Amino acid sequence: MGKKITGKKIVIAFALTLISFTLISFTTAWAATEQVLYSFTGGTDGGQPWSVALVFDQAGNLYGTTEGGGLYGAGTVFELSPGPNGWTETVIYNFTGGSDGATPMGGVVFDASGNLYGTAHSNGNGSGTVFELTPSGGIWTLSVLHSFVGYPTDGELPSAGLTLTPAGNLVGVTQFGGKYWGGVCGTVFQLTPSGSSWSYGVFAQFNCANGQWPEDAVIADAYGDVYGTTYQGGRPGYGNVFEAFPGGGIMSFHAFNWKGPNSPDSGVVGCGGGIWPGLCATTSEGGKYYDGAVVKVVPYHGLTVLHAFSGSDGATPCGGLSYDAAGNLYGVTWAGGPSNNGTVFEITPALKKWPFKSLYAFSGADGSEPHTTLVFDNQGNLYGTTYAGGASNQGVVFEITP
Repeated sequence: MGKKITGKKIVIAFALTLISFTLISFTTAWAATEQVLYSFTGGTDGGQPWSVALVFDQAGNLYGTTEGGGLYGAGTVFELSPGPNGWTETVIYNFTGGSDGATPMGGVVFDASGNLYGTAHSNGNGSGTVFELTPSGGIWTLSVLHSFVGYPTDGELPSAGLTLTPAGNLVGVTQFGGKYWGGVCGTVFQLTPSGSSWSYGVFAQFNCANGQWPEDAVIADAYGDVYGTTYQGGRPGYGNVFEAFPGGGIMSFHAFNWKGPNSPDSGVVGCGGGIWPGLCATTSEGGKYYDGAVVKVVPYHGLTVLHAFSGSDGATPCGGLSYDAAGNLYGVTWAGGPSNNGTVFEITPALKKWPFKSLYAFSGADGSEPHTTLVFDNQGNLYGTTYAGGASNQGVVFEITP
C-alpha cells in the first residue's frame, strides 16, 4: 500500500540543509541551570502533566495539560503567565470525565485565530475525545470535535497531542482502535474543517505487522504524508518508524529489533548531519547499555545510533526531540542521572559521531520523571514538564537555561 519516495522528496519534506559541524569533545558536566516555574499540588490546579509539549501564545504565556487533578479529578488545561513576582497558573478548563473527556495525555496546539486543540485519552463515548477551546472575554469554552468509539472502524485512546498540518487539518494517533486484530493496533486520524464543523476520518490503520501502539505526536509534510513511531509491532515486533499516506497506506522506514535500540516512545523530527538528512527519535529501551538511545533513521539507508544512554547520563528517553536553529537536538530521559530522577540532554549533528552533552539532572524537589517535548523561547531557553517531583510530587513546569 506504500509508495516509493525519492531522495529529492525527502530533502524537500524536511527542508534540511547538510552542514558540516566541527566535532567537540564529550562532556559529562551538567552544563545548564533549572528554574521551577510552577509546582502542581494535584488539587484544583491539576497534577501529573504527561507527555506535554507546552505552547506559547503571542503574549509569552504558556499552555499545557495535566493528566490528573482539577475540580473533577479528570485533568485540566492550564495557562502559566509571567509577571514581576514569578509565574501564575490559571486553569482554563476542568475536564468533568463525562462527554467532554478525561485524562488528557498530550499538549495543546494553537490555530491562527487563537483557538486551542487537543485530545483527552478517555471518556466521551468511552474511548477519548478531540476538543477545541475557544476564548471569549477571558473565558474558554470547550467543544468536542470528535468522540472516539473504538473497534472496529474508529480509533481508541488518543495518546498524544495534535499536529496542525499546512492545509489546516488536525492529525493525531490513537493507541488502539481500527479494524485489525480486534482493534489492538491503533490508527492515525485526521479532522478536516468544513465551515463551522469538522469531518473525522481514519487516515491510516495499523495492522500490527506495520506497527502497533503509536505513542506520540506525528509530523506532517507539504505532501500530506505524516510520520511517527510505534512502540511495538512491525517485524519482529519492537516498534517502527513509519510514513502514512492519505488514503490509508503505511510504510515502515525501520523496524526495531531486540538486538539494538527498540520500543520508541516519542515522535520524530527531521534532522541533518552526516551524508543524508533523516528522521531522529528516541527509543525507551535497548542500546549498548540497555537504557535507551537517540537514533537517526534515513529511509533506505538504515539506522544510526547517535547516543546510547548508560544510566549515569540518563535512562529511558521517552519524550519527543526538539531542535534549535543550528540543528542541535534536545530531549529528556525519564530516569537516570545522579538521583535517578531524569535528565535533559543536547546532541550536536556532525558528519560522523554526534557529540552528546548532559545539560541538567533532576533531583526530585525540582521535578522528576520528565516525559515532555521541550520548547524554546526567543532567548533560547527550554521549557517542559515533569510527571512527578516538585513540592507535592505532582510534577512541575520548568525552565532550562543552557
